[in-house]
Amino acid sequence: MTYIFIDFEGYKYWIEVNNEGTALRQIIRDEKGMLSISCVDPCLADQFVDVENDCDQITEQEFEKVWHNVTKELQVVWKTEKEKYPIGQKVAGFIKYFYPQGTIIDLPTLQGCANTDNYHGKSLFPNCKISGIVTGYDEKNMWVLID
Repeated sequence: MTYIFIDFEGYKYWIEVNNEGTALRQIIRDEKGMLSISCVDPCLADQFVDVENDCDQITEQEFEKVWHNVTKELQVVWKTEKEKYPIGQKVAGFIKYFYPQGTIIDLPTLQGCANTDNYHGKSLFPNCKISGIVTGYDEKNMWVLID
């Protein structure tokens, strides 16, 4: 993993990038101080991320410190709400958007990340209702994992 920081025209970006140049987590602070966090907002870079030019490489610890600070209030909700989704439970929700990690689903009280690679050959699109079984939890992104 590579971690980068970009400060461009009043916007600040912190991005976690895998070895293929795919963004996995991202924080954006706009010029007014408003935050967008990839675990709850559709703000993850959707193209190859250049980690060599026009950015500063930061340590994993620096990235995690910023991530923790901007998600700490969400973590409190996550800890109580995820108990409503035990492993093995059937759940249904609506597709929000598609990320490299999977299909992000709006559940009644949280977001899920669904593996839709073999979803019965149906076309999938935002606002499409889908269902699956809870298989685990992505603690960093605070997502219920669904298959």
